[in-house]
Amino acid sequence: MNASYRFQPRLESLDERTSPSSLPMSPPAGLAYWEQYYGSNWLPLSGELSGTWMAPGATGDAGQTQSLNGMGNIAPLGNASATGTLTAPGNIAQGRATGLITISDSKGSVTIHLVGASLQPGFSPMPSKFYYSIVGGTGAYAKAWGGGQATLTELPGKSPPQGPPGTATPDYIVEPSFTLTLKPNT
Repeated sequence: MNASYRFQPRLESLDERTSPSSLPMSPPAGLAYWEQYYGSNWLPLSGELSGTWMAPGATGDAGQTQSLNGMGNIAPLGNASATGTLTAPGNIAQGRATGLITISDSKGSVTIHLVGASLQPGFSPMPSKFYYSIVGGTGAYAKAWGGGQATLTELPGKSPPQGPPGTATPDYIVEPSFTLTLKPNT
């Protein structure tokens, strides 16, 4: 028997899949369901932080990294200080800016992870819209969870105008500043 058999591999089709989301968790209508599994530590962060930012020189393929230091009033924490970093997309076709900010008060701290709301081309400037989610906490906020939206406004630093040689010029520098506004998902 000299029958020719030809193997033809086939793939079975899969159901449509939705990719995991990078959007932060928000409490659904049935908050009791979430409290059953995550506890009643939903922390709806809301308010505004202001301060200064600094960006060291770019290194290689990495996107611009900024360090932020500030303070403000964030409900339900109240008056709080904040430190953290933001990184814009680097040598990549498209990416999202990311960051970690730690917000502290006398009762503890909350660390939020920021993700740019939209894709950007590589080496883009810092976006103004982010999503945030709580990724850690200490003290009274050790088991906190939640997320929402953040808006970033940045102003560049300023140096005094330079006059002609030999003339007196003011001696001041205005540091680059930022305002980060947090709004919880409801």
